[in-house]
Amino acid sequence: MINGRAFPPLMQDPAGKGDAPGHVPIHIHDVPTEVRPFVAVLAFREPRPLLRRLRRRAKEGKEARDGGKAARDSGKEARDGAEGKEGKRRRLRLPIRRRARAPRPPGPARPPKPRRFMLVFNRRRGWELPGGAVNSGETEEQAASREFLEETGYEVSLEEKMPLGAGAVFLGKLGKRRGMPRDEDIKEIKFLREVPKEGLAFPAEEYEALVKLARGKGY
Repeated sequence: MINGRAFPPLMQDPAGKGDAPGHVPIHIHDVPTEVRPFVAVLAFREPRPLLRRLRRRAKEGKEARDGGKAARDSGKEARDGAEGKEGKRRRLRLPIRRRARAPRPPGPARPPKPRRFMLVFNRRRGWELPGGAVNSGETEEQAASREFLEETGYEVSLEEKMPLGAGAVFLGKLGKRRGMPRDEDIKEIKFLREVPKEGLAFPAEEYEALVKLARGKGY
């Protein structure tokens, strides 16, 4: 947030051609000429294979415990039924052995799902990237980390900086959660794989172009 006003355009072409390589075409907004430098952060959430692995192990452990309990119960019933009411031994039926099924051939590998990125809902403007103005005496990296923590409650690992006119947009990865957002204007946080079409602070094309650029860099 820049003194309560909207951010300048996310990306712009310094040559003024609109389609320069490595730049995202951006809609022209009416932005005051004298503004403080701004920063914004496009942060992606890392895939969590460890969490999925822990859940799978917990499920397998529960199934093994349930199977062991069922085997113990069936053994107890078999022992109890071995003697009839008159104390005579009865012949027990042997379990039927079933032929093992041939393993199914592996199916086609599923393409990995794209990583989710974070957007915050500002009650004044709508869905936007976390970010804000650079205070006096701090660097753009410091401002980006501070604004991200204030608006989301998460830490962020900044990995790549894209200078833009009056500021910069950072690409990074989501870090640990440190609490709730402290910015009163932020009402909601979402992790998305695609840019929503409505309720955005800027045109959807700008966000889509920025996300596409980040995807091309491996995010």
